[in-house]
Amino acid sequence: LLASFDNISEMGVRATLEMGVDVKEKDLVTGIIESELTKCKIKYSGKVVWLKTTEQGIQFGVKFDEELLLPDVFIARSMAAA
Repeated sequence: LLASFDNISEMGVRATLEMGVDVKEKDLVTGIIESELTKCKIKYSGKVVWLKTTEQGIQFGVKFDEELLLPDVFIARSMAAA
């Protein structure tokens, strides 16, 4: 599944999926976060900890199994968007 990430930290991420995609709290998820800005790929795994239906789709939060080491630019852009 392709999700758009709009808030990321070392401990977790908030993302949005299109309507109709089935995701539930406590689902285990794995994936790769890719950034055109940094040209890097970061693998992650974690658990869905909350869900919210919005006009844009299903918004959800994932708590990572292990703390990620993120490039500084990820953190700065995430903080600027908040």
